Amino acid sequence: MPSRRRISVATILLAFLTTAVSAAEPPSKAAKLERLPSSPSLLKAPAGVTGDFDVAKTSPAIDFAVFPNQWEGARLWSSWGDSLFASDGKFYASIGDHAAPHGTAYVYAIDPKTKTVNLVADYNQAAGLPDDKSKYAPGKIHGALVQAKDGGIYFFGYRGSVRKTGKETGYKGDWLLRYDPKTGTTANLGIAVPFHSVPVLEYVAKTNSLYGLTVPGKTAPDEAFHFARYDLGTRKLILNQPLKGRGLRAIIVAKDGRAWFTNGNGGLDRYDPASNKVQKTSVKVPGDGALRAASRPDKNGVAYCLSKDGAVFSFDTRTEKVKEITKAFVAGRLYIATCRLDPTGRYLYYIPGAHGKSSQTGTPVIQLDVKTGRRKVIAFLNEHVRKTKNYNLGGTYGIALNADGSQLCINFNGSKLPLQRKPDFGLCATVVLHIPASERTGK
Repeated sequence: MPSRRRISVATILLAFLTTAVSAAEPPSKAAKLERLPSSPSLLKAPAGVTGDFDVAKTSPAIDFAVFPNQWEGARLWSSWGDSLFASDGKFYASIGDHAAPHGTAYVYAIDPKTKTVNLVADYNQAAGLPDDKSKYAPGKIHGALVQAKDGGIYFFGYRGSVRKTGKETGYKGDWLLRYDPKTGTTANLGIAVPFHSVPVLEYVAKTNSLYGLTVPGKTAPDEAFHFARYDLGTRKLILNQPLKGRGLRAIIVAKDGRAWFTNGNGGLDRYDPASNKVQKTSVKVPGDGALRAASRPDKNGVAYCLSKDGAVFSFDTRTEKVKEITKAFVAGRLYIATCRLDPTGRYLYYIPGAHGKSSQTGTPVIQLDVKTGRRKVIAFLNEHVRKTKNYNLGGTYGIALNADGSQLCINFNGSKLPLQRKPDFGLCATVVLHIPASERTGK
């Protein structure tokens, strides 16, 4: 008969302590992209979603991952900034916990080749911010992640709440950070726009500058939104111009460095780097008059844009001529925060329902043929992701398209099922869509 082993009190205590330490370990900073199985639901419109649009004939392959290091109990994990396809072949995305006055914000590298998602920049750590919950630290990265000609990826923080940007929290503005993909290090370049947060950011190669639309904190000397130009060569603020418009959320940038943005009266103002001045134009924005998203210009200088209420239009950066093309989609919420023009200049990609309820129309990924005005759904994502990953897709503020137009990376706000307190927010995830060649070349 086998002998009985005695288990000492010390052994039990050691096991307990080991378990306790393991439970207290921080969440992983890495995740794997998982290839989801194919499904007929990807090419099937939900009930009630009908009208003048096409549906792809071939389903895209889909990779999915929840962003790592999102801990339970945070105020509201959410993604508000536009994403980037960088020169190293990786996608980059940002999320934050929306907390105020002391928030948390992260930047991730998404690598379709290695099927990995890695946390590469902790904003507070990189900026050297003390862990004092009563003092200001950004709870978001609201502006885009942009890559300059020096290879660095630049980004600003953004406040979790304007109410927490007073003197008592020490708010002086948001720090500009630079992540180096080669070394994996992040440098703090200081507060570039004093007493302001930067929700809209573009890089302009012609002037080697960052263009930003900024919003004031409570410590700002005026309550105006600003247009700012920051020179990366000299690391100096070249222009910090108060504007009359409010709620400004997009910039059209020409190859020569001129830029246009909503002036608050249904039209566009123009910035000219030659004069370093902002001037009014006679251009009127279709739809509700508020520019919300804009693509890069094509080879002919034409950018493709969306108004806040979903009017799609072209804007010729040479002539300032506007041409309305169509509505973003046939149903649902048409608020769209970002779009991408493919390398050929033929197709514009976007996802309706940026601020939630994208699932009302199945979370369609739209491919708009800008020459014909035809809308085609590449995939209805929500039902399939719900069934396979128990996750509800809320909406997106960040998409990026790779160099040959074959991969669309979408960074979603969403929620695990059963749905959390805010069904379209609280847990951020990424989807990499592999678009079939037949659906983007016509072959």
